[in-house]
Amino acid sequence: MKIAIVTYALQVGGVETFIRLLADYFQVQCHMVDLIETLTKGRWSDSFSKLGYTVKHILPNPFRSRIHHAKRIAEILKNYDVVILNDAPFAQAAIGLLPDSAVVIPVLHSNLTTMVQNATANLANWDMLSAVSPLLRDCAVSSGVDEKRICCIPNGIPVPEEWPKETAPSTDEQPLKVIYIGAINHTQKGVMYLPGIIGRAAGEYSGLSLDIVGDGPDMERLKDSFTSSARIRQQSHGLLPHRDAMELLCGADVLIMPSHFEGLPLVLLEAVASGVVPIVSRLPGCTDFVVDHGKNGYLCEIGDEAGFATALVTLAKDRAMLKRLSKSAWETAAQRFSYKLTGAAYLQLAESCRRLRKEGFERKRSGLIDQSLLDDFPKLPIFLVRPVRKLMRILGLYKDTKPHPLLVERKSVGK
Repeated sequence: MKIAIVTYALQVGGVETFIRLLADYFQVQCHMVDLIETLTKGRWSDSFSKLGYTVKHILPNPFRSRIHHAKRIAEILKNYDVVILNDAPFAQAAIGLLPDSAVVIPVLHSNLTTMVQNATANLANWDMLSAVSPLLRDCAVSSGVDEKRICCIPNGIPVPEEWPKETAPSTDEQPLKVIYIGAINHTQKGVMYLPGIIGRAAGEYSGLSLDIVGDGPDMERLKDSFTSSARIRQQSHGLLPHRDAMELLCGADVLIMPSHFEGLPLVLLEAVASGVVPIVSRLPGCTDFVVDHGKNGYLCEIGDEAGFATALVTLAKDRAMLKRLSKSAWETAAQRFSYKLTGAAYLQLAESCRRLRKEGFERKRSGLIDQSLLDDFPKLPIFLVRPVRKLMRILGLYKDTKPHPLLVERKSVGK
């Protein structure tokens, strides 16, 4: 099959890792795979190209309209048997123009409102939606998608054939190495809980260290909070190439993830595959889909700094338990979250959808563009959209809408 894996841009993050691993599996299975960017050239775009992936850029022309851009995308996607969409609204808008034989599978990676709306839109023209966790499956249902048109295929990662921590030190005289990897953004990731969590744990167990990998809008605030507590040993590494970040992760004992919300974070799966014990926020349908509390990691309530700290101290003082949970975490990854299982599931889904289309069970495509995905004034040249919007605001003819960032409400403890 000829497969297009489409996104708005190959930025740095879990979705891009998902795309890379899916492409790897498809190519090993002798399918032709192209990666397609539809909005801008991402930070990882050149890296993907240097690694040998075929990356195509179908980017907007500021002197043409968004409708014109969607039509250009459709002209390219007509050449593929299977189109897998990853938060690519222009491409999602254009799928009604694809031939009836093409299979289209949107992937829902997060419960951010825009991502849910992008993935579930234009539903008459796509075949099946893949949600990466039960939480996201429920989000799609709440957006009006029939459950029969949703499958839950979790993200996958490479999993070592043997337990990586079998020869790790098992004495509490060794420092407990804790790591955080992710955006330095409290709104989603809860990073401002880290100083309190590590500070409380360090008060009971001095042999504790924290590595922080990532960058974001709350970096300075986080650094200031750690500076005020001299007893905390922590090191900030900033953004790192994926290989370097994984090297640090594999050397850690514990992954800490105090997030307010997630889809199905790849770093959590990468941690369990590496035998790194996760201590994470309890996010129903997400983290509890991976972590079995007390058996392969710990689930703590959002914002419960004392609960996170207690879990850290427990593992620091009981290294036998740390090793048991580490092995169980790795076994969980091997049994459920290998990227080979994920890739096979997508190929099976694509083949099933192709068969239905060949047998005439799927409706014909509309031949239309879904303009609801193209934002304001889709017929105007793109460079005119902002000036026209600004003029209409001045005249009182334009009303801004700011949707809640999460489609599904959550309970959390804020700071």
